[in-house]
Amino acid sequence: MSEKVFHQYSECALAILRSQFDATKVLKHNATSGSAREQIIKDFLSAHLPELISVVSGQIFDSKDNYSKQQDVVLVLKSMP
Repeated sequence: MSEKVFHQYSECALAILRSQFDATKVLKHNATSGSAREQIIKDFLSAHLPELISVVSGQIFDSKDNYSKQQDVVLVLKSMP
């Protein structure tokens, strides 16, 4: 029974996410639509992940200073510095 309720909730949550994404298709400026889509994803993750996880934006880099060329959605445990 609980699987069915969870499945229904998930389907509805994804339908909302899809609808919000579809609304950004009217934006013709790539950077603007990208920012709007990133915010939609951040809001979705913040609403559905446990509170011990922060959803932030940033660039990801490694120990050799290789880094992503764009802003990324980053998940960070609040217990970590």
